[in-house]
This record gives sequence, structure tokens and C-alpha cells, in this order.
Amino acid sequence: MDIMELGAIGEMVGGIAVIGSLVYLAIQVGHGTRSTRSVSYQAAVSSVAEWTRCVGADAELAVLFHDGSRDPSLLTREQRIQYVYLMASTVRNFENIYYQFDSGALDPSVWDAWRERIHGL
Repeated sequence: MDIMELGAIGEMVGGIAVIGSLVYLAIQVGHGTRSTRSVSYQAAVSSVAEWTRCVGADAELAVLFHDGSRDPSLLTREQRIQYVYLMASTVRNFENIYYQFDSGALDPSVWDAWRERIHGL
């Protein structure tokens, strides 16, 4: 075997190694994307769950949110102020969920379910 043949074999082995590295890298990126999506979803769900827990644990606040969502004009001035803060918190949670979707960190099928909830509210 002469130097030219050895060089050709070396190039072929190098090419295979590069392809193998690219496949490995693609697999790792896929795992990273799934991990990022999982963490983003968990954070969004935790935030909404915490909000829901706080409102649901306080009967007066739960009634205020329910009544305000149905007809805010029935609320007293103080209740309307409190309702505005509740809605601001709700909107921030939904804004975060949309941002996670828009940045690619949240799977589109997950966003579709959240979008329906947002529209319902």
C-alpha cells in the first residue's frame, strides 16, 4: 500500500468520524430540546398551579374572581381593584406560557391546550 492509498483510507475514516460526530451531536441537541421543553412546561404549570392554589384556598378571593369574571360591574370599588390585580397576575402567567411557546421552548400541542384555556377566560 502506498502513501496515496493510505491517505485515501485516512480521509474516508475521517469522513466517517465526522458523520458519526454529527449524528451524536444531533441526538444530544434533541435531548437538550426535550429537556428544555420539559423544564419550561413544568415552570409554567407550577406558576399557574400556585396562582390557582392561592385563589382557591381563600373562599372570599375565589368568589371575587368568579364574580368579577362574570360581571365586574357588580363588584365594589375595592373588589374591582383586587380583581384587576388578580387578572394582571393571570395575564402574566399566560404571557409567560405564550413566550415559552413563541421561543420554541413549549411544544405546539401543549400551547394549543393553553390557548383554549386563555380564550375561555
